[in-house]
Amino acid sequence: LPNDSRIPTGGEKRVSNLGIIQQMGEVKGKRYIVDTGRVEGWYLQLERKRKEDIAPYVFESSIDVFETNEGAQLAISPGWYKMFAEDAAIPNLVEGGCDLGDKCLFYYYESLDPATNLTTLRYHVAFVYNNVLVWAMGRGLDIDTNPEYVMDAANTLYDKLENAYLAFR
Repeated sequence: LPNDSRIPTGGEKRVSNLGIIQQMGEVKGKRYIVDTGRVEGWYLQLERKRKEDIAPYVFESSIDVFETNEGAQLAISPGWYKMFAEDAAIPNLVEGGCDLGDKCLFYYYESLDPATNLTTLRYHVAFVYNNVLVWAMGRGLDIDTNPEYVMDAANTLYDKLENAYLAFR
């Protein structure tokens, strides 16, 4: 990221299949693992260090590895991906979308705090590269958060993943 950030306590962790079961519940979590062939995952949270920076206050990302490309594709499909969940808020799609990897979603949520009259934005990019699902999110006040910042971060993740893949071929 172009701005200084820090990893808060608990902001970097491995997300095992047990963690998925704990997040989703036993039956749904196990069904997800069996259906998608999820192997392992990692999560990272970063917080902006300086209040004067024009950047999202929080940036989060996760990487999930699946046994196959088809498993990663299934994980981002309407049947499993969190954006499509019945109880989820309806996202706004970013105009123009995105074209990272084999499949890409670019969307955001907007919320207004009536007490302060401040608007918070959360931009999300999720993409599949081979057998990997990557998710990145930037959250902050509307004055600090824009889609280009989050897409640039997602592009960096894509480039690192592609370089790692090419190095092991």
